[in-house]
Amino acid sequence: MKEQNFQIENIGLFYIAHFNCCMVRLWAEDFSFDIPLDRVNEFCYLFPDINWEDGAFLEVLKNRYMRALIDNEKVVGLKHITLNRTYLKDVSEV
Repeated sequence: MKEQNFQIENIGLFYIAHFNCCMVRLWAEDFSFDIPLDRVNEFCYLFPDINWEDGAFLEVLKNRYMRALIDNEKVVGLKHITLNRTYLKDVSEV
């Protein structure tokens, strides 16, 4: 598995009416990454400097740097840029 630094270009709630499907979607220059709503807390763990306890909009993550974890040319996880904090997709999501 390799790692690649990237910058979050956009992040927010993404809804597809045709499938009645909703998730948090993160966009970078080369890829997008979906976070299921029931795992947003695990994703937010990657940003300990943000006071999620009192609530924050995901928009505060725009322009932040992270690392993408890439396996077989697919982004399978995200990692804090300097800390040892990782979010991995479930096998069923890959």
